[in-house]
Amino acid sequence: MPNVWYGFCGPTERRQVIGTTAPCGRRFDMTTPVPGRILPGMDVCDIGGDKVGSIAAVHHVGEAPDPAPASMPDDILEVKTGLLGLGKHLYVPMSAVQEVLTESVFLSRPKEKFESLGYYEKPPQLA
Repeated sequence: MPNVWYGFCGPTERRQVIGTTAPCGRRFDMTTPVPGRILPGMDVCDIGGDKVGSIAAVHHVGEAPDPAPASMPDDILEVKTGLLGLGKHLYVPMSAVQEVLTESVFLSRPKEKFESLGYYEKPPQLA
């Protein structure tokens, strides 16, 4: 059986990662490359399942040379926050994505750490 992930983003829904059929039927095959599955408008949640915003754009930094050095920048998710997306924008490296579901993206850190990780600062390659 392929790796299948289930989860939800929101205060009344729960998140679980299991390898069996979920009652909700939301299922995502983990064989599709991550950047191709992340689309504008998808909900973005922190590691605890709290919604932090929605995807505004996926910035593709460029093709990595073969082999890519460890310092090569990731693709970057631009996340709009606040009511109607009018809050600050987050700039999250693709390496911080823990899970991608059909309607939401889960990050590997709690939202309280975003400022110390520099997610509120626009990367120079996007300026």
